[in-house]
Amino acid sequence: MATVTRKFRDDFDSWASDRLAKAVFTPGEMDEFKDLLRRDLAPGTDHLRAGLVVIIAAGVEVPATIDDHEERYRLWADYFSIEAESIRNLKGETPMTVPLFIVFEMTPLTGALCVLT
Repeated sequence: MATVTRKFRDDFDSWASDRLAKAVFTPGEMDEFKDLLRRDLAPGTDHLRAGLVVIIAAGVEVPATIDDHEERYRLWADYFSIEAESIRNLKGETPMTVPLFIVFEMTPLTGALCVLT
């Protein structure tokens, strides 16, 4: 099992609460996601993205796996930090520090672009 920082936990909790409130996830789906995240943050090779590829410039395919669990942690921590800041900004809890017109992001889970909701 992975150990996370208080900031990671707080950022994740903000993100999860927001997604549950918007019905993006059901409580059962969020429990499944938490389990997936625990497994992804555990030390060892990346089994979650095994067999997946990311297409980079000029159509070159590279493996999507991230075998360094510390790098996976950093990517998830950055993702949840940015999301939590955006949620706080939209609720007026902190001054705006990121533009609202950004609609695409890289996700640590797939390494692919996805639309923010």
